[in-house]
Amino acid sequence: CHPIRVGFHALNDLGRAHDVVEELCRKAVEQDKSLQEVLKASAVVTAHLNDGQIDGLLDPANYTGSAGAFTDAAVGEAERVLGETES
Repeated sequence: CHPIRVGFHALNDLGRAHDVVEELCRKAVEQDKSLQEVLKASAVVTAHLNDGQIDGLLDPANYTGSAGAFTDAAVGEAERVLGETES
């Protein structure tokens, strides 16, 4: 939900964005729907974000940050400690 709050915040008040997204997350769970589906059906959200923006904000590739670098560093350290480096 955090990427949606951040994207929504760029166009609105952060406190309000938090409340709206929290409510919609709850609604998605209660109605057994995807968050994406609920967000796209929300007039409050779609007044600020189009379908493409919602899709982009929910795409993990856009918000994994340094996860890849941390994973590579951990694997590299494990290989160094275990002495199992690739040629």
